[in-house]
Amino acid sequence: MNKQTQQKNKICSVILPVYNSERYLNRTVNSVVQQTMSDFELLAIDDCSTDGSVQLLERWREKDSRIAIACNTENQGVATVRNRGIAMAQGKYIAFLDSDDTWQSTKLERQLQFMEQTGCDFCCTAYSMVDDQGHHIKNRMLLWQSIRLEDLLRENYICCSSVMLRSQIAKQHTMNGRYAHEDYVYWLELLQSGAKGGVLNQCLTNYRLAQTSRSANKLKAAQGRWQVYRNYLGYGVMRSGWYFVQYAVNGVRKYRKD
Repeated sequence: MNKQTQQKNKICSVILPVYNSERYLNRTVNSVVQQTMSDFELLAIDDCSTDGSVQLLERWREKDSRIAIACNTENQGVATVRNRGIAMAQGKYIAFLDSDDTWQSTKLERQLQFMEQTGCDFCCTAYSMVDDQGHHIKNRMLLWQSIRLEDLLRENYICCSSVMLRSQIAKQHTMNGRYAHEDYVYWLELLQSGAKGGVLNQCLTNYRLAQTSRSANKLKAAQGRWQVYRNYLGYGVMRSGWYFVQYAVNGVRKYRKD
């Protein structure tokens, strides 16, 4: 039986976009292969990295046949990479993981149980914020029991690396690379289509805070959020402003150290 046959019909397909991630990639991949729920395929898609990311992934693939590698011929951005992963996925469920984040070993198992028990179409978990060295900063516990459009408009509390969704639902939608917050727009689209979102309020994901200029990131994020309200959702200035103020307040609270 070849590797392609072995990787079909898995319970979960893990989509891992990779771009110049060599520094963090060992920890990230290791957190997947150490999962207590072992029936998965890891789809690592490289977006024209110029470091040793691909070579590192190839060494992992030699040790674990559940790992598959695809390489783009030109840099296309994370939205297109995730869309390619969704199209490739053979699993009943799909889980997203960024190449600098990691999972707790029971993440897939607990999340799969939660989705089967609740019948939700997609769900997120609570998460831990970590610094560049992987040191714990704070836990991000969630206040919600389900993912609702109205709540998400006020604050994007969903960490992309914590999300699991039913493959059948995921394949009906694509991430829109025109927006800086392509994952946020994707969650909004799922909810608008009638998908049911759930919250598993356990810290099963480790989210690494970016080390680039925090002030520059905040400005870019604010601009991106305004574009989502005005251009994607088509809200007027007053309605957009109402949600934007709540987004700004919640953003300050999110990154404040306890």
